[in-house]
Amino acid sequence: MRFWHLGLLLVEGAVSLTCTALESGPKQVCGTVVGTLNDTLVVREFDQRTSHTDRVSRSAVITRDGRPAKLADLKLGDSVQMLVGSPQRPLVTKIVATTAQHSTRPSPRRLQQH
Repeated sequence: MRFWHLGLLLVEGAVSLTCTALESGPKQVCGTVVGTLNDTLVVREFDQRTSHTDRVSRSAVITRDGRPAKLADLKLGDSVQMLVGSPQRPLVTKIVATTAQHSTRPSPRRLQQH
């Protein structure tokens, strides 16, 4: 019986380490533009329950409908996929936007870090 508890502790430790490692890297957010202000982008995820307010890096790669764009070019209702850096440096490094009239939703493919 004592070894059973040891096994649980080992599994719990492994899961904890895995979650920590996954949370420390960049994360992808998909949703709809709710607003922009200066260097900040507000996105509501497609589930309509979660919103993200993130600062955009000055060196972020931004495209809209496949063309290079600036943060100010993004409009309310645009669908976006964005790559947000680690929790230690939570800046948006990449944004792929599609105007509301061109797409219903971007496909949830992984963005490549630039």
